[in-house]
Amino acid sequence: DMALELIRQYFTGEEETAGMGALIINRTGRLAGFAGLIPTECLGAADVELGFALFAWAEGNNYPAEIGMAQMQCAFDDLNRPRALALAHPENAASIHILRDKLQMQEVSRWPGDRHRGPRIVFCRNRIDGLPMIKETD
Repeated sequence: DMALELIRQYFTGEEETAGMGALIINRTGRLAGFAGLIPTECLGAADVELGFALFAWAEGNNYPAEIGMAQMQCAFDDLNRPRALALAHPENAASIHILRDKLQMQEVSRWPGDRHRGPRIVFCRNRIDGLPMIKETD
């Protein structure tokens, strides 16, 4: 029951514009993980959260920054959102690095979590700030 609830809450159905889906690397056709925009109200408003979970082999390159950039572009251009949020576990240094340093998102709050996820740092990038320039190296 809990697994089905998670799928319904976080994964994209055929008629939905936000939610997680399979992330396939175009040039290889290999499944790299899951990614998408997740509806969230962690700051008290209807927002979208950048979300992705990658297999270990896909983490050590620039995929996370490329995914985040594409997600922000979708949130701003396709969904016409004024801001994009991202939530990271306080001990997930790799995600925090991508969000803060590569995607140039600002830490705006702490979220205590819910029954599916623990506490998170909330990062934000406003549409008015535009998209960041992504550096290929750390």
